[in-house]
Amino acid sequence: MPFKPPVGISVYKKTKSLKGFTLVVPLRQNKAFLIDMEGNEVHLWKLNEPGYHGMLLPSGNLFITQQQKGGAPLIAGKAGIIREYDWKEKVIWEHRDENQHHDARRLKNGNTIYIAWEILSKKDQKRVRGGVPNSEAPDGQIYGDVIREIDPNGTIVWEWRISEMEIEKYPICLCFIGQNLLMQILWLHYRTVILWSVFVS
Repeated sequence: MPFKPPVGISVYKKTKSLKGFTLVVPLRQNKAFLIDMEGNEVHLWKLNEPGYHGMLLPSGNLFITQQQKGGAPLIAGKAGIIREYDWKEKVIWEHRDENQHHDARRLKNGNTIYIAWEILSKKDQKRVRGGVPNSEAPDGQIYGDVIREIDPNGTIVWEWRISEMEIEKYPICLCFIGQNLLMQILWLHYRTVILWSVFVS
């Protein structure tokens, strides 16, 4: 019988814990919720599409990425919708990019920065080293990342492509044997954007 870990708060040292609430976005589920220090649900957002990555804005609104159909034939981290919900589940801002994946952040200037996939040019695909030969995406392409900053109207005001790096110096690592990260579907794979200047991981 498979092990089922208990659900709820497992450790709570009141004198050492920072008081507050925790936002929980269950992966690929149609909800996001806040819990208090005791694990009690204090607020719930019901979502029309599965959520992926979320955070609370200083206003208290929910900023979240959600999944949509279409886009690159890739699965890991796929989202495509970036939304801001108010406390009553009303969508007050939305941006769609079918190739957006994993992370997105709201900037202090009101803009939004996020990660997306794009097909590498044929020239850049030939520069990719490492990985398993002939293991490209189902459409026969190799994808790379682009980081985009958009204004509140969705206009791109800045972007940076991973192909601007020296591709040959960073081969796809064979240390991930047993995982699809050694395949030539993707050249590198960003998962988050951290706002120093711009730092990605």
